[in-house]
Amino acid sequence: MRRFAAVTSLLVVVVLLVSPPIATAVPCRRLCRPAIQRCVDAGNRRRRCKRQLIQMCKQLGQQSCDEAFLPPTTLPPATTTSTTTTTTQPVYVTTTTLPPPFSVTGTWHLSASLVLNDCGLDVDSYVSSTLQLTQSGTSINGTMGSLAVSGSIDYVNLEWEVFSQQPSCDTSCCVGSGVRVDPLSNQASAVLAVVGRCTSGLTCTVGYSGSINRY
Repeated sequence: MRRFAAVTSLLVVVVLLVSPPIATAVPCRRLCRPAIQRCVDAGNRRRRCKRQLIQMCKQLGQQSCDEAFLPPTTLPPATTTSTTTTTTQPVYVTTTTLPPPFSVTGTWHLSASLVLNDCGLDVDSYVSSTLQLTQSGTSINGTMGSLAVSGSIDYVNLEWEVFSQQPSCDTSCCVGSGVRVDPLSNQASAVLAVVGRCTSGLTCTVGYSGSINRY
């Protein structure tokens, strides 16, 4: 009976997550290669240049990479005059503009296929869900389907995750769900896990793996 209760709760959570699929975005890695090299030549770390320029391209378009880290601009010479000598010194001004930190605020679409079912459930082999999220600092809040979720963004490991705020429980079992996304991009990989735990010690998981895209 306790295993049946966990199975029922898991099915309810999976149903709450389901919604129609949408199209994916086009990657910017090839388009930003020249800009990434210019960023590295300017003395920045390649990993940071690549991550931020690709994010900027996906948010603002190819032109943002075309115009990033262009050669420095030379201003007209400044002249210093004394009673005996005249010195002309060129002045160089280099402007480096990096994109703002990545934020998950917005509407996301998750689509994933079944990869784990150690509960022995008759569940869908494919699920999709819409996430409405807002970010403040590194904290994330919002909804996934009809579930309230919260989580955080990790700028060091370049990932973010959200979990159901209130597990679905009956007298002996509780079920929670969560999504982990990697990397910080408008189109990324995602793992969805729905986990059931009972007071008897029974624990089982239904897992999905796929992609997530910002509208």
